[in-house]
Amino acid sequence: MRPCGGRCCGRCPIAGQAAPATFRTGGLAALFGQSATQRPVFATQRALKPNLITRRRLNTAYGNNGTAIITRHSDVTELLEREADFAVPARVVPLSDRTRPILDGRVQVPGVEFVALPGEPEDIFKRALRDRAFEVSELSMGSHITTTARGDSPYIGVPVFLSRACRHSAIYIRTDRGITRPEDLAGRTIALPEYQQTAALWVRGILRETHGVDTRGIKWRIGAERIAIALPEGFDVAPLGETPEQALREGRVDAMIGPRPPAPHPQITRLSPDYPSAGKAWFTQTGFFPIMHCLAVRRDVAEAHPWLPLVLFRAFAEARRLSLEELRLVTCCASCCPGSPPPWRSRSARGAAMSGLTAS
Repeated sequence: MRPCGGRCCGRCPIAGQAAPATFRTGGLAALFGQSATQRPVFATQRALKPNLITRRRLNTAYGNNGTAIITRHSDVTELLEREADFAVPARVVPLSDRTRPILDGRVQVPGVEFVALPGEPEDIFKRALRDRAFEVSELSMGSHITTTARGDSPYIGVPVFLSRACRHSAIYIRTDRGITRPEDLAGRTIALPEYQQTAALWVRGILRETHGVDTRGIKWRIGAERIAIALPEGFDVAPLGETPEQALREGRVDAMIGPRPPAPHPQITRLSPDYPSAGKAWFTQTGFFPIMHCLAVRRDVAEAHPWLPLVLFRAFAEARRLSLEELRLVTCCASCCPGSPPPWRSRSARGAAMSGLTAS
């Protein structure tokens, strides 16, 4: 039986018929790399060509966790020939345990074959939301919630969460402002990369719900939004005109919220130096393991190929199962990072999580 109940185009790969790779992408001038395997850090479009035309397959570009963007190989060939001298510096970002089983071929997606092109998530999100450049993409949960709530989201979400993190590590403060605890952030001036950024969204929620901070009373100063947003009255939100890190270093703000730590500075530190313990305590109290990014399919593609979201869900669920099994290995470490997985992810918790996707 077809996953869509027989209401699709009749070419569903699960039904035993090969679905042709007919997806298109909006422009490939911003390709970030070549594939999930090791490639030169600096590549031209022509250097990519041999990897994309060996057989008919779906070409993909990726965020830092490796989420697909799809195009037809013939279109890639044409673009490579037209833009052969367009050089793109490719920062190869490590793929995560949530995507690696798919990208290394252990898990197959019926009707789809991926070629990973890693890139920075902020740029991937911007191109996806502004240009609708990708058929399938890793997507900021904050931006997806915003666009879905106002009814103009070009993507539909698939309940596969490619990035999760407790963000108690994301608050950085000036040590000369008398800030020693979250409650001291009330009424302060705080810099953010973007108001809609998911990490900032979670931190605002933690400040308000856990520490009783009136977030409307904070002066929020923003780097640049990836898409325009309109906030209700009563929020003091204004552009910085500089990066949040620069504003913090120069003392023009009291604190900064962001997933990346600023460069070392004698008057900048984390609000919670023991953020693993803070995250563990908050997780124990609330049961939340915050979603950062989700898997998303462009709306027109999902309508044209209704089987695609389901086969993606099944494939990523299987990839997650394999990754969790790897964490249980005792003969070798799945990660070279001591203390991984996070301390609150006990063996029993990992085992319970295997029954669903609530902690992917």
